[in-house]
Parts: sequence; structure tokens; C-alpha cells
Amino acid sequence: LTCVAEIRKCKDLLESLILQTETCEDMSRCLVDTDDGDIDGMRRFVIARLTRSMKVTLTLTVLVPRFSITCYLLWVGCRWLLGTTDFSELIMNSVALEFILRLKDVIYLAIVPRRNMIDLENTEIRPTRPHEPESLTVLIGTMCWALLAALWVLLYMGVPGHNGLQTVLRHYQWDVQPVCTAWVAQRFAV
Repeated sequence: LTCVAEIRKCKDLLESLILQTETCEDMSRCLVDTDDGDIDGMRRFVIARLTRSMKVTLTLTVLVPRFSITCYLLWVGCRWLLGTTDFSELIMNSVALEFILRLKDVIYLAIVPRRNMIDLENTEIRPTRPHEPESLTVLIGTMCWALLAALWVLLYMGVPGHNGLQTVLRHYQWDVQPVCTAWVAQRFAV
């Protein structure tokens, strides 16, 4: 679900920052003051326009790498987690994958000067839609992301009788229960 959430963030950033933001000739007109006024003595801005070259740069240096890394981690993480044999290792490996996805935030906090962080906090990106309507369509759209995550698991692992995309357990036929029943009973006998 973490990877699906990251992919959704990439999609939302692409829509609001690249597709919905007006294109202008120079960066001098890209920021607009918000109507909120000064909060804590700081002016707040909204990114209203971007130049074409800035849109291309943001797409190629931020969005495409972020999406690509997330998809690669989804693929490799599924292989890694599927090959894990112990439940405690599974949890530890899941936390390690989450850490890798959140590493960009840790690097940001460690390297970026405080003044730049404050400027970024006071700069907003216009949402794709100014107001999200209360409707069944919005709920279904959100549920589609959960369905996408579940479909990925089924596609990757497969279902009984059909192997999925995974290659960790080759020729896995969902037939381990008869073989492992005696071992599980002996191993976990009290």
C-alpha cells in the first residue's frame, strides 16, 4: 500500500503541477500571494504558473525518477518479501522497504537549510480541483486505488492453479499444505 500511495502522490503532482498549472514565459510571474494574509509574519504563496522548461525539468528530474524508483521498489520488494521464510523477518523487511521509500524525506530534513524549509512550507501547489465534491464517484475513485493494490498482489503472487509474475518460488502449485502439515504439527506442538 505504501508504494500505491507513492504512485498516487506522483499522479496527483503530475496533474496539479504539470498539467493544470498555467504555462508562462518567465518565472517572475509564477508565484501568487494567497488571500490568507501573513501567518506568523510569513507571506504565503501559491504556484500559479510555470515555464515550459520548468515543467519539463520537474517532470524529468522529480516525477519520472520518483515514479520509476517506486515501481522498481514495488517489484523488488515483492520478490524480497515473497522469499522471506520467517514472519519476524517479513516484518523487518517490510519496515526496511518503508525506510527506503521515506529516505528522501530524511535526506531533505538533514540537508536542506531551515530557511528553505520555511519557504517551502509557505509555498503551496494548487490542487487539481479546488473543492472535492461529496459524491459516490470520489469514494469509488479512492476504492479503485485499494483494488489496484489487491490486484497487484494477485497478479504478482498468482492464484491456485496459475503462477503469477513472481519467479521466487518457481513452479509453485499451492501444494505445500499436505507436505507441511506433519512438520507444522511437530514444530509447534506444545
